Amino acid sequence: MEEKRKTKHTRNTSIDIAKSIAFFGMAIVSFTLLFRGSSIADSYLMTISHGKFAGALLFSLGASYFLLMKKYIRYGNTPKLSKIRKLVVYRAIFFLIVGYLLFSFWPYDILHVYAVFMVLSIPVIASQKTVLWSIALMLVASFVVIFTALEFPSNWQALVTHNNHVFSPNHFLKEILYQGQFSLMPYGALFILGIWFGGLQLTKLPTQELIFRISFPLFLLIEIGSIVFLHYLPELKVGEFEWLVRLFSGTRSDPPLPLFVLSTIAFSLSLISGSFLLKEKYMNNPMVKILERGGRMTFSLLVLQAIVGALTRLLFTESTMHTIAFVVLFDLLFFVIATAFIVILSVTYRRGPIERLMRWSTGYKTSREQS
Repeated sequence: MEEKRKTKHTRNTSIDIAKSIAFFGMAIVSFTLLFRGSSIADSYLMTISHGKFAGALLFSLGASYFLLMKKYIRYGNTPKLSKIRKLVVYRAIFFLIVGYLLFSFWPYDILHVYAVFMVLSIPVIASQKTVLWSIALMLVASFVVIFTALEFPSNWQALVTHNNHVFSPNHFLKEILYQGQFSLMPYGALFILGIWFGGLQLTKLPTQELIFRISFPLFLLIEIGSIVFLHYLPELKVGEFEWLVRLFSGTRSDPPLPLFVLSTIAFSLSLISGSFLLKEKYMNNPMVKILERGGRMTFSLLVLQAIVGALTRLLFTESTMHTIAFVVLFDLLFFVIATAFIVILSVTYRRGPIERLMRWSTGYKTSREQS
């Protein structure tokens, strides 16, 4: 019994570390793109990291979501399972409200999308892996069909930007389903596969090492292969279809086409397995402990990111924010602010203020919850 409890604890904290790393990566990419714009968006670094950290965060949240539900699924406890489903719905409503408040001034909010993913995945949380993978593939394929049918290739980024500034039922559905920064198609596939990965319960060190040794080289192979292919694409002389081949051969998230999803899956697996190995090797390292605590405050950190980003846009001029020096210093400063936020709150509280507000407002508590 003691060994089982120990393994479970290690597994959970590893996902906390992965969520924390994904958040910091997502924050840096978001700030860089928002302040620096197109002048840096086409660099190799941005090409590789663009959307990957956000996708990895959703993947990790999917794994956490399964861990919240697994006790009740495993033992088939119908009354408690019904209660936990109500908890998910209440929390989703909370995140939807908070997320859309943030979305009104922060275009990279992910909480309102996460809320929808939580509710839609309730019926499939206990499904077999083949069902989960089928749903994920369907979401990716559906986006490809919609993307090509509605002639998105020519004006994708303009449509996404427009949706960020318009609030109506029609735009809400478009933004959630397929035309937003982190829409259900295809980002919901990453959340669903996170549920699948959480259900595997791979807690042994050799297994995690194997996952990392396969997933990380695969991620690099996809990214480097895409860059090399796109570099030599003009020499292939595909004519008028070059722009379409270029889109489907890239791994950027604008638009999030299949190769991006495949790359992000590999990146997410390597991040979570790498976090497991990091925890095992550097268990008492202060930075690892901070990352672990930060994972329990992910939602609070997302709110902090939105507020800091919005205030910065109000306080500084466009010309100042567009300089490389400003972006680098700001990213470093935000890292210090977020780290201090985690350390100070951890002295008294196990969770962040948004997490505690969520638990209080929904009226439910579970002793072993992970999300």
